[in-house]
Amino acid sequence: MSSYLKSAKKRVSALDKSRYQKSLLETSDEFQHVFQLLTLLLNINVPLLPGFVNDSTAGIVDFKPTAYQLNYLRQILPEQNSKAFLFSHRTKVTNKLPILGVYAMGSTGSISQNSQSDLDIWICHQRQLSANTGTGQRNKLLQKTLLIQKWALALGVEVNFYLMDEDHFRNITYSEALSTEHCGSSQYMLLLDEFYRSAIRLAGKPLLWLHLPINNEEHYDAVVEKWVQEGKIKPHEWVDFGSLGALSANEYFGATLWHLFKAVDSPYKSVIKVLLLETLMADYPNSTLISKQFKQQLLSGAEVDHDFDPYLAMLQQVTDYLHRIGDYHRLDLVRRCFYIKTNRDSVSSDNKPGWRHSRLQRLAAEWHWSPQDIQWLDGHANWKIKQVIAFYHSLVDLLMLGYRNLIAFARKQKISADLMPEDISILTRKLYTAFEVLPEKVTLFNREIADNITEKELMLVEVRDSRAVKDGWYLINCSLQKVSTSNDRYVEYAPNLAKLVAWAYFNGLLGAKTRLYIRSQSVELSKVQQFVTD
Repeated sequence: MSSYLKSAKKRVSALDKSRYQKSLLETSDEFQHVFQLLTLLLNINVPLLPGFVNDSTAGIVDFKPTAYQLNYLRQILPEQNSKAFLFSHRTKVTNKLPILGVYAMGSTGSISQNSQSDLDIWICHQRQLSANTGTGQRNKLLQKTLLIQKWALALGVEVNFYLMDEDHFRNITYSEALSTEHCGSSQYMLLLDEFYRSAIRLAGKPLLWLHLPINNEEHYDAVVEKWVQEGKIKPHEWVDFGSLGALSANEYFGATLWHLFKAVDSPYKSVIKVLLLETLMADYPNSTLISKQFKQQLLSGAEVDHDFDPYLAMLQQVTDYLHRIGDYHRLDLVRRCFYIKTNRDSVSSDNKPGWRHSRLQRLAAEWHWSPQDIQWLDGHANWKIKQVIAFYHSLVDLLMLGYRNLIAFARKQKISADLMPEDISILTRKLYTAFEVLPEKVTLFNREIADNITEKELMLVEVRDSRAVKDGWYLINCSLQKVSTSNDRYVEYAPNLAKLVAWAYFNGLLGAKTRLYIRSQSVELSKVQQFVTD
C-alpha cells in the first residue's frame, strides 16, 4: 500500500474513532448497550442471542470483537470460550462472508445526536445476495435485522437498517413512494453525499471513496481501475459505493421536495437541510458538497472549525449563504432551530455540561445572544400557546419561502412538471393539509415546538353585537375575574363554539385537568363540558 493510502487510512480511522466515542457520550445506558452490540449480533447467529434466524449465514468480513462484546458473550454464554466461539460460527473463507461492512450515518456521533435520535445503520452485503431479494440469504439477513430492531426497540432505542450492495447507487431502481422514511424517486446521490460526510465504520471494510484524492471526481471509476492495475489498491479490501460525480438539477429539486415533506412533522431537524439544499441550488451547477469538502480537508490535515461534524458543517454553509444574500431573519431562525434541536440531553452522566452544551454556548456567544435569549430557548418545552403560535408561523413562513425558491429553481432549470408526478402530488397534499387556512379547518401546531401547552384555566367568551370586536367566540387563557377580549388578551377566535373547543382540545390547551369557564347568553357550561367529554 502506498504511503498516501496509509496516511489516508490513518486519518479516516481516527475520525471514525472520534465519532464513535462521541456517539456514546451523554447517552443512556440502553443506547450504549445496543450501539456497542449491533455488529456482534450481525456477525453471529446463535439461539440465545437477539437476531437469531434459522439457517441464516452470519458473518462480517474482517470482524474484530470489542472488549464490551466479549464480556457480553461471557455473560450470555458462560460455558463458551468467547473468541473461539465467535470464529467457529463463520464461513472459513472470509471474503465469502455475507456482510462486507457495517456503518452508522446521520446524526450519530454529531452535535445533533440526542436521546430521541434513532440509529441509521447501512449494511453493505455481497452482490450475489441481491440476485433474488425475496428469498435466500438476503431475506434471512433482512429477518435478522428486523429481530435486532425489535430487541433494540424493547430497550427504547430505534434502529433502522438499510441493506445494500456496492452497486446500489450505480443501478438505481427505486420504486418506493415518498414517505417520512423513503425519499421515493427524489434523491440518490445526495443521500450518498450525506452518508459520506457522516459515516462511522462500525465493522468490516473501509470506504474506498473517503480515501481517494478529490481530483477527477467525474472520472472516479477510471481512476479506481487505474490504481487497481498499478497495484496501488486491491478491490477486495474496500467497500466502494462509487463517486458523487455531477448532480443534476432534478436531484436537487427532488431532495428539497422530500425535506419539505419531512419538515411538516420534524421542523427542527429538516429546516437546516431545506436551507442547505437552497444553498446548493443557488450555486448550481458549481455547488460544493460537504462530503467533498470534508475529504479534501481531512486528507490534507487541515484544521477546521466544524471538527468534521456534519451538522456544524451544514450550519456553517447555510450561514455563509444567508449572510451573502443578506437574509438575517432566516439566519436567526435557523440558528434558533439548530439550538433547540441540539440542546436536548446536553449534560453528561455526572450532570455536568457535556461537549454538545459547551459547543452550543460557544456558538451562542459568537451569535451575540443574550442570557435572556438562551433562557427563552432553553425553556421551549414549557412555552405557552402565544409563543408556540409565533414560532409556528415563523417556521411556516420559512418553509413556504423554501417552497417558492424551489419552484423558481425548477423554472430556471426548466425542470419538467411531470418529472416525478406522484411525489409532487404527495408533497402538495401534505403541505396543503398542514398549512392551508380554511374556514372550518382546525389548524394543528407541531408538538415538537413545545412539549406541554395545557392550560390550568380556559375561558370561552361569546360576543354578539359588539362595536369593539367581531361577533363569535373567543378563547382566553385566564379565569373569570380577568376576562378581556382585547386583541392582546385572547389566544384564538372562531365564529362558532365547536371549532374553538376542537382547536383547544386537539392542540393540547384543553386537558383533563383544565378548569373551564364560559360567558355566554346562549350556551351553558355543562353543555360545553359534555361536548369536551364526548
